[in-house]
Amino acid sequence: MQEIKGLGFIALSIWLLVALASFWTPPDDPAAAGHNLGGEAGYYLANGLLIVCGLAGYLIAGLIGLWGLVLVSRRKVTWPFVRVLGGCFLVGSLALILQLALGTSLEDLEQARGAGFDSRLPYGPGGWLAVELTPELLQPFGA
Repeated sequence: MQEIKGLGFIALSIWLLVALASFWTPPDDPAAAGHNLGGEAGYYLANGLLIVCGLAGYLIAGLIGLWGLVLVSRRKVTWPFVRVLGGCFLVGSLALILQLALGTSLEDLEQARGAGFDSRLPYGPGGWLAVELTPELLQPFGA
């Protein structure tokens, strides 16, 4: 039974990676032909991941696949809650690093959106999570 769950997680991971890689918005745009290969559900899931955590959404898909590999290999997972929590912190940390390294401020993003900015990453490479947390973290730790 664990192997079936693991194969399901691996399939979900591959589908999510395809949905993220082929994501195109808006879906009714004529240029979107051949994109959104994950279907309608994949479009909405990829859109949500890219909005919330930006490019770190690819890491979420990878972690789901790795969890599936662990289940398929029948390895005993000790403290699964701690491992899932660690994965959440890893995704959040990567989103913050991507936003600090590659992103812009929220004001610059709003100006860019008004100028026809590509809407694939509406909150930048770190997503909404990093855009909201970066100013809060820069204040106590300095800029």
